Amino acid sequence: MKKLNVAIIGQGRSGRDIHGEYFKSEANTKYTVVAVVDELEARRIRAKEEYPDATIHADYTELFGRTDIDLVVNCTFSQQHAPVTIDLLNHGFNVVCEKPFAKTYEDGCRMVNAAEKNGKMLNAFQQSRFAPYFVKIKEILASGILGEVIEIHSTFGGFSRRWDWQTSLDHAAGNVRNTGPHPLDQALALFGFADDISVFSKLACYNDFGDAEDYAKIILSSIFSQ
Repeated sequence: MKKLNVAIIGQGRSGRDIHGEYFKSEANTKYTVVAVVDELEARRIRAKEEYPDATIHADYTELFGRTDIDLVVNCTFSQQHAPVTIDLLNHGFNVVCEKPFAKTYEDGCRMVNAAEKNGKMLNAFQQSRFAPYFVKIKEILASGILGEVIEIHSTFGGFSRRWDWQTSLDHAAGNVRNTGPHPLDQALALFGFADDISVFSKLACYNDFGDAEDYAKIILSSIFSQ
Protein backbone atom coordinates (compact mmCIF):
# COMPACT_ATOMS: atom_id res chain seq x y z
CA MET A 1 0.00 0.00 0.00
CA LYS A 2 1.30 3.42 -0.94
CA LYS A 3 2.15 5.60 2.03
CA LEU A 4 0.53 9.01 2.38
CA ASN A 5 2.84 12.01 2.22
CA VAL A 6 2.45 14.34 5.20
CA ALA A 7 3.48 17.91 5.98
CA ILE A 8 3.68 19.07 9.60
CA ILE A 9 3.19 22.75 10.43
CA GLY A 10 4.73 23.52 13.80
CA GLN A 11 7.51 21.79 15.71
CA GLY A 12 6.42 22.44 19.29
CA ARG A 13 4.95 19.97 21.74
CA SER A 14 2.17 18.79 19.44
CA GLY A 15 3.87 18.96 16.07
CA ARG A 16 7.14 17.35 17.16
CA ASP A 17 6.54 15.45 20.39
CA ILE A 18 3.12 13.98 19.54
CA HIS A 19 2.58 13.81 15.78
CA GLY A 20 6.26 13.74 14.88
CA GLU A 21 7.10 10.98 17.35
CA TYR A 22 4.33 8.82 15.93
CA PHE A 23 5.39 9.40 12.33
CA LYS A 24 8.96 8.38 13.25
CA SER A 25 7.88 5.31 15.23
CA GLU A 26 7.79 1.69 14.09
CA ALA A 27 4.01 1.74 14.58
CA ASN A 28 3.67 4.10 11.62
CA THR A 29 3.25 2.10 8.42
CA LYS A 30 1.02 4.52 6.51
CA TYR A 31 2.68 7.94 6.44
CA THR A 32 5.87 9.60 5.23
CA VAL A 33 6.83 13.10 6.37
CA VAL A 34 7.84 15.04 3.26
CA ALA A 35 7.69 18.62 4.60
CA VAL A 36 8.10 20.39 7.95
CA VAL A 37 7.28 24.02 8.70
CA ASP A 38 8.32 26.18 11.65
CA GLU A 39 8.99 29.90 12.05
CA LEU A 40 11.95 29.37 14.39
CA GLU A 41 15.31 28.76 12.76
CA ALA A 42 16.54 26.52 15.58
CA ARG A 43 13.57 24.23 15.12
CA ARG A 44 14.07 24.13 11.37
CA ILE A 45 17.69 23.08 11.86
CA ARG A 46 16.59 20.36 14.27
CA ALA A 47 13.83 19.23 11.90
CA LYS A 48 16.35 18.82 9.08
CA GLU A 49 18.32 16.45 11.29
CA GLU A 50 15.22 14.50 12.29
CA TYR A 51 13.63 14.43 8.82
CA PRO A 52 16.61 14.40 6.42
CA ASP A 53 14.44 13.49 3.42
CA ALA A 54 11.83 16.20 4.04
CA THR A 55 11.83 19.78 2.82
CA ILE A 56 12.05 22.37 5.60
CA HIS A 57 10.19 25.69 5.47
CA ALA A 58 9.79 28.88 7.50
CA ASP A 59 6.26 29.61 6.25
CA TYR A 60 3.41 27.23 5.45
CA THR A 61 2.57 29.18 2.30
CA GLU A 62 5.76 27.74 0.80
CA LEU A 63 3.79 24.48 0.49
CA PHE A 64 1.28 26.01 -1.92
CA GLY A 65 1.44 24.52 -5.39
CA ARG A 66 2.87 21.18 -4.28
CA THR A 67 1.00 18.13 -5.52
CA ASP A 68 2.94 15.49 -3.61
CA ILE A 69 1.38 16.25 -0.19
CA ASP A 70 -1.62 14.11 0.75
CA LEU A 71 -2.22 15.54 4.22
CA VAL A 72 -1.20 18.57 6.27
CA VAL A 73 -1.16 18.44 10.08
CA ASN A 74 -1.83 21.92 11.48
CA CYS A 75 -0.02 22.35 14.81
CA THR A 76 0.16 26.14 14.86
CA PHE A 77 -0.80 28.34 17.82
CA SER A 78 -4.44 27.87 18.81
CA GLN A 79 -5.56 31.26 17.49
CA GLN A 80 -4.08 30.34 14.10
CA HIS A 81 -5.95 27.06 13.68
CA ALA A 82 -8.91 28.49 11.78
CA PRO A 83 -7.17 30.92 9.39
CA VAL A 84 -4.31 28.57 8.56
CA THR A 85 -6.64 25.59 8.08
CA ILE A 86 -8.98 27.56 5.82
CA ASP A 87 -6.02 28.82 3.79
CA LEU A 88 -4.73 25.26 3.38
CA LEU A 89 -8.14 23.93 2.34
CA ASN A 90 -8.55 26.72 -0.19
CA HIS A 91 -5.20 25.71 -1.69
CA GLY A 92 -6.25 22.10 -2.14
CA PHE A 93 -4.86 20.33 0.93
CA ASN A 94 -6.49 17.77 3.22
CA VAL A 95 -6.02 18.90 6.83
CA VAL A 96 -5.88 17.41 10.31
CA CYS A 97 -6.14 20.29 12.78
CA GLU A 98 -4.89 20.06 16.34
CA LYS A 99 -7.29 20.88 19.13
CA PRO A 100 -8.83 23.25 19.91
CA PHE A 101 -10.42 22.90 16.48
CA ALA A 102 -11.42 26.57 16.45
CA LYS A 103 -11.58 29.56 18.77
CA THR A 104 -15.30 30.13 18.13
CA TYR A 105 -18.28 28.27 16.71
CA GLU A 106 -18.32 30.65 13.76
CA ASP A 107 -14.67 29.89 12.98
CA GLY A 108 -15.44 26.18 13.10
CA CYS A 109 -18.30 26.62 10.64
CA ARG A 110 -16.03 28.53 8.26
CA MET A 111 -13.49 25.71 8.42
CA VAL A 112 -16.11 23.06 7.65
CA ASN A 113 -17.55 25.18 4.84
CA ALA A 114 -14.09 25.58 3.30
CA ALA A 115 -13.57 21.81 3.36
CA GLU A 116 -16.94 21.16 1.73
CA LYS A 117 -16.45 23.90 -0.88
CA ASN A 118 -13.08 22.50 -1.92
CA GLY A 119 -13.99 18.83 -1.60
CA LYS A 120 -11.22 18.20 0.91
CA MET A 121 -10.96 16.19 4.11
CA LEU A 122 -10.90 18.08 7.40
CA ASN A 123 -10.58 16.38 10.75
CA ALA A 124 -9.96 17.47 14.34
CA PHE A 125 -7.23 15.61 16.19
CA GLN A 126 -9.23 14.20 19.11
CA GLN A 127 -7.16 11.20 20.17
CA SER A 128 -8.69 10.78 23.64
CA ARG A 129 -11.81 9.06 22.29
CA PHE A 130 -9.49 6.26 21.10
CA ALA A 131 -7.57 5.88 24.37
CA PRO A 132 -7.72 2.27 25.65
CA TYR A 133 -9.27 3.25 28.99
CA PHE A 134 -12.02 5.20 27.24
CA VAL A 135 -12.74 2.40 24.77
CA LYS A 136 -13.19 0.10 27.78
CA ILE A 137 -15.53 2.60 29.46
CA LYS A 138 -17.68 2.65 26.32
CA GLU A 139 -17.78 -1.15 26.29
CA ILE A 140 -18.90 -1.29 29.92
CA LEU A 141 -21.60 1.33 29.45
CA ALA A 142 -22.85 -0.33 26.27
CA SER A 143 -23.09 -3.69 28.05
CA GLY A 144 -25.77 -2.33 30.38
CA ILE A 145 -24.16 -3.95 33.42
CA LEU A 146 -24.22 -0.62 35.29
CA GLY A 147 -27.87 0.05 34.58
CA GLU A 148 -28.96 3.62 33.88
CA VAL A 149 -26.05 6.05 34.13
CA ILE A 150 -27.24 9.48 35.21
CA GLU A 151 -23.97 11.24 36.03
CA ILE A 152 -20.32 10.95 35.06
CA HIS A 153 -17.39 12.81 36.59
CA SER A 154 -14.27 13.25 34.46
CA THR A 155 -11.07 14.87 35.71
CA PHE A 156 -8.02 15.91 33.72
CA GLY A 157 -5.36 17.53 35.86
CA GLY A 158 -1.95 17.56 37.44
CA PHE A 159 0.46 19.63 39.48
CA SER A 160 2.73 20.84 36.70
CA ARG A 161 2.74 24.51 35.72
CA ARG A 162 2.87 25.93 32.22
CA TRP A 163 5.32 28.74 31.46
CA ASP A 164 4.79 28.98 27.72
CA TRP A 165 2.26 30.44 25.28
CA GLN A 166 -0.45 28.20 26.73
CA THR A 167 -0.74 30.70 29.58
CA SER A 168 -1.64 33.62 27.29
CA LEU A 169 -5.17 34.57 26.26
CA ASP A 170 -3.70 36.36 23.26
CA HIS A 171 -2.87 32.90 21.93
CA ALA A 172 -6.37 31.54 22.68
CA ALA A 173 -4.78 29.49 25.45
CA GLY A 174 -6.00 28.24 28.81
CA ASN A 175 -7.20 24.91 30.15
CA VAL A 176 -10.63 25.04 28.53
CA ARG A 177 -9.18 25.20 25.02
CA ASN A 178 -6.02 23.20 25.71
CA THR A 179 -7.31 20.35 27.89
CA GLY A 180 -11.08 20.82 27.70
CA PRO A 181 -11.49 19.35 24.19
CA HIS A 182 -10.56 15.91 25.55
CA PRO A 183 -13.33 15.41 28.16
CA LEU A 184 -15.86 17.34 26.06
CA ASP A 185 -15.18 15.15 23.04
CA GLN A 186 -15.45 12.06 25.21
CA ALA A 187 -18.82 13.26 26.47
CA LEU A 188 -20.03 13.59 22.88
CA ALA A 189 -18.65 10.15 22.05
CA LEU A 190 -20.53 8.64 24.99
CA PHE A 191 -23.86 10.42 24.75
CA GLY A 192 -24.10 12.00 21.31
CA PHE A 193 -25.22 15.56 20.69
CA ALA A 194 -27.66 17.11 23.13
CA ASP A 195 -31.14 18.24 22.14
CA ASP A 196 -31.06 20.84 24.89
CA ILE A 197 -28.07 21.56 27.06
CA SER A 198 -27.23 23.80 29.99
CA VAL A 199 -23.67 24.66 30.93
CA PHE A 200 -22.21 25.81 34.22
CA SER A 201 -18.56 26.77 34.34
CA LYS A 202 -16.06 28.23 36.76
CA LEU A 203 -12.74 29.42 35.39
CA ALA A 204 -9.84 30.75 37.42
CA CYS A 205 -6.19 31.65 37.04
CA TYR A 206 -4.15 30.66 40.09
CA ASN A 207 -0.76 30.65 38.39
CA ASP A 208 0.92 34.05 38.58
CA PHE A 209 2.47 33.48 35.14
CA GLY A 210 0.12 34.41 32.31
CA ASP A 211 -3.53 35.46 32.23
CA ALA A 212 -5.26 32.34 30.89
CA GLU A 213 -7.23 30.09 33.20
CA ASP A 214 -5.38 27.13 34.71
CA TYR A 215 -8.47 25.82 36.50
CA ALA A 216 -11.79 24.99 34.91
CA LYS A 217 -14.89 23.23 36.19
CA ILE A 218 -17.61 22.56 33.64
CA ILE A 219 -20.96 20.91 34.31
CA LEU A 220 -23.03 19.76 31.33
CA SER A 221 -26.66 18.95 31.98
CA SER A 222 -29.09 17.74 29.34
CA ILE A 223 -31.20 15.01 27.83
CA PHE A 224 -28.79 13.35 25.42
CA SER A 225 -29.78 11.50 22.30
CA GLN A 226 -28.04 8.20 21.68
